[in-house]
Amino acid sequence: MLNNVAYVSITTDMWTSDSNKSYITVTVHFIYNHKLTSRVIATREVITAHTGENIAKELRAIFQEWTVLNKIVTVVSDNGANIKSAINAHLQMYHHPCIAHTLNLTVSEVLKCNLLSGHFKHSVHATNKLKEVQQQLNMPVLKVIQDVPTRWNSCYIMLQRLFDIKDALSVTVTNLSATIAFLGSDDWILLKECLAILKPAFDLTNIFSAEKYVTMSMIIPLIRGLQVTLKNVSVQTPTGEILKVRLLEAVHRRLDSYETNKIAAKATFLDPRFKKLVFGNPENANNTEKLIINEVHAIYSKKQNELQNENGNSNLEEPASNNNNNIDNLNTADNLWSHFDQKAAEMNSHASSSTIPTITVKQYLQMPLLERKNDPLQFWSTHQNTFPELNELACKYLCVPSTSVPSERVFSEAAQLTNLRRNRLSPKNLDSIIFLNSCL
Repeated sequence: MLNNVAYVSITTDMWTSDSNKSYITVTVHFIYNHKLTSRVIATREVITAHTGENIAKELRAIFQEWTVLNKIVTVVSDNGANIKSAINAHLQMYHHPCIAHTLNLTVSEVLKCNLLSGHFKHSVHATNKLKEVQQQLNMPVLKVIQDVPTRWNSCYIMLQRLFDIKDALSVTVTNLSATIAFLGSDDWILLKECLAILKPAFDLTNIFSAEKYVTMSMIIPLIRGLQVTLKNVSVQTPTGEILKVRLLEAVHRRLDSYETNKIAAKATFLDPRFKKLVFGNPENANNTEKLIINEVHAIYSKKQNELQNENGNSNLEEPASNNNNNIDNLNTADNLWSHFDQKAAEMNSHASSSTIPTITVKQYLQMPLLERKNDPLQFWSTHQNTFPELNELACKYLCVPSTSVPSERVFSEAAQLTNLRRNRLSPKNLDSIIFLNSCL
């Protein structure tokens, strides 16, 4: 499959197993037969220090093994300094920051919460009492969830669970002998407002974390959608208003720049559902159009040169034909026309190479927008012969995932394979098992 695609994108991350071994995982993403495809191509043990240089050596070896080194559009990872150094400084490749990590930093910046979940997490008595109350009230038996500091969305899930079991929780706390700082009526109002403010960001994280559909092209329109949705959230408490304002400020500061990110902008432009419509700044949209025209020009010129070389070689091999006297007379006078023929060829070549890319892009933009819920790759499958150069660019940029979540998902799978009870599983066998699982 990789031998038959021109472009791929990569996600990567590092993790440590229960047996205290360090691994680096690499996933590859590409468009094959106009379908988005993802595979885990490596899970390797890293025994050297996690410097940018050493990480780059591991990645280069993996890329060379799979012969994708010269096909990589970008590498998506978190914002760790060593990973960025490996990609940018040592591999001389383009690093694309994971939008999920950026969103996590954005929300975590304005949100600090734990509430009373910690008590139920560590108290067997409190947990059992909550279970009894839920059974007595004929409610679903749900446990209190504790948040994970490195994943802000776990805080949203924790708050949502508290709100879901509010009635049972209230009864349980009043029956516990231990004194617990419980929520008053004002606190529950604030909790409800927090959920309303955080829900759009929570949904956004889930959308971007997908692997089965194109996500890079959705960053720009969904960031705009997040800002509009947050502005429309109605709050009653001063604290809720502060949270809303600070979150909007953090989104503006950390996420607005994606509109000028070349890969995100090109992917958006080449998504027939969005094109130039979703750019907040028209100048950014026009700049992206120019970048696309330049790339189309480069592809078209390369094809024309290859075609001319093929035609030149074929003309050398053609035997002289027997023509009538009139044609013979014209052929013998070719040297008289050579000056004209050369200028005509130069004019046609210049006109084609400069105008056709622009016309191609204009024709694409003039087509009606694709329905938002439709698959953009299906559009390019249908129009690949109409816009061959744009189709090539669509395969190049729409294959890039918006997050490094695909490589992170491998961690949870690997944790079931390599643990304290299976600490003799060799890194080589672990790599093979994870690879085979990704191909199912």
